[in-house]
This record gives sequence, structure tokens and C-alpha cells, in this order.
Amino acid sequence: MEAWAEGSAEKLERFIQWLHRGPAGARVDSVKLEQRRPTGSYRHFEIEG
Repeated sequence: MEAWAEGSAEKLERFIQWLHRGPAGARVDSVKLEQRRPTGSYRHFEIEG
């Protein structure tokens, strides 16, 4: 799975913490993070699957 996110430092930290736990019943084996310069391109949330 791949996720891209932009936001305040506080919200991103909460999101990263959630990524390490995952949803109820999930098993997270690893999380790889890459920091990139924000683009301002992400104005909505969408799940593709």
C-alpha cells in the first residue's frame, strides 16, 4: 500500500502513528517513510482499491 499526505506537522504525526497500528484487526509489518517537499496538490481524500 502507498499513501501520500500533506498537512500540519501535528496531523502528519498522528497519521504516521496510525500507520504503524493500522485499522482494527490489521497486522502492520513495516512502514517506510519518505519526506518530500509539499506541493499543495492534495485538497481531498480518496481511497482507491
